Amino acid sequence: MYVLGINGAFSKPSKEFIPEVPIWFYHESTAVLFKDGELIAAVEEEKMNRLKHTTKFGVNAIQYCLDSAGITLDEIDIVAYYFLPSYVNKELGLKYISFPQVPIKSCKELLVERFREYFSPHFTSSKLTFV
Repeated sequence: MYVLGINGAFSKPSKEFIPEVPIWFYHESTAVLFKDGELIAAVEEEKMNRLKHTTKFGVNAIQYCLDSAGITLDEIDIVAYYFLPSYVNKELGLKYISFPQVPIKSCKELLVERFREYFSPHFTSSKLTFV
């Protein structure tokens, strides 16, 4: 069983998700990959994109983990995100109030959107778990 653990926010590599995102807002994007409970790979996104304390969605870190195992996202059994949806959606709600031009989406919707955009059009929310 492959488990991909991620943390970080939802901004695309080239564009902020929400304007003026503070550095503390889900900073230190990271990806880790386990196979049957054994660590395969782990890396911070900042090591890949060279942006200290990056809040960007960990596209490069995730790809590094997948490449280390020689697999694709479609072979991942579970993607674990590091906060519960209730907390993340509450924090996002506070940001949406400040920036009404940003379309309101739940953290689950945002994660599915990013994984489909960068890794697999077949990614579904059934693979997501929040810890």
